[in-house]
Amino acid sequence: MNDARNRVAVKEAVKKKFNGRQKLNCKIQVRYKENLEREYQRVINAYYDLLLKVLLNTTRLLFIGQEPLQEAQAGFRTDGFKDNLVNLIRRLFRKAGDDFHNEEQAFHLSEKINKIGNLTKRLSTEDWKREVSRTLGINILDDYYSGEFYREQLKLWADENASLISTLPEEVLGEMQAIVEDGFLNGRSNRDIVKEIQERFNVSRNKARFYAVDQLAKLNASITQQQQTECGVEEYIWSSSKDQRVRERHAQLDGTKHRWDTPPIVDEKTGRRAHPGEDYRCRCVALPVFNIETLNIPADIKIK
Repeated sequence: MNDARNRVAVKEAVKKKFNGRQKLNCKIQVRYKENLEREYQRVINAYYDLLLKVLLNTTRLLFIGQEPLQEAQAGFRTDGFKDNLVNLIRRLFRKAGDDFHNEEQAFHLSEKINKIGNLTKRLSTEDWKREVSRTLGINILDDYYSGEFYREQLKLWADENASLISTLPEEVLGEMQAIVEDGFLNGRSNRDIVKEIQERFNVSRNKARFYAVDQLAKLNASITQQQQTECGVEEYIWSSSKDQRVRERHAQLDGTKHRWDTPPIVDEKTGRRAHPGEDYRCRCVALPVFNIETLNIPADIKIK
């Protein structure tokens, strides 16, 4: 990344800050970006509103004005009728799938997720630049983190997340079709069928929200690790969000020092290890520990 002359220039520029010490902890506290989490959840809610609209149209056709379905509720159960009933339900849900696909294309989920990814990277980079500036008194080159590596990393993340989220509505439509088929063929009331559909819809939406928040934290953790390690930071201080949502083990890790090449144990029962932000829905962050002997920062310094 930086040549030997830049390393020497950086070391000379920051040595007063170290005051004879080899290591220096970050001087500022950065926090998990709750606003990014809310924005991603807003996108998920809007996406699932499209599915809800399609489902409402489908349930109207199912329970209002469909004579075969009304007959089913009245108790007609011949084999031929059952086949016709199942074919009708499946045809309605195929149409629901097609209708949602059309709505989804106009929604541009991938673009919205990509924007969130870029915003995450921008805010993470701003935090990192402040950490370097206020702790070491030097400034990272403004355009350094606009390189190809970060563009590819964000595109991969956005594509994977869009693929993950977009599979959930297809899954839930299939499950709802099974609920309706079972309900009508076994004489369940409309109220019971609708209740189960609503419950399954809410489960799917909550699952999508969980995936979104979890993957957002992991993206931020990945960017943080890349930025710190490529600048010669080998250690960090684990910093939790210090609120009631912090799990017990993460609270125990708060304030402890760790190496990037040796993640700490986050689950003592299983021995599972992770850096801040890598555990499921983890909102902890890694505060850099700067080492004057390993610094490799792309700083805005005039090299003589």
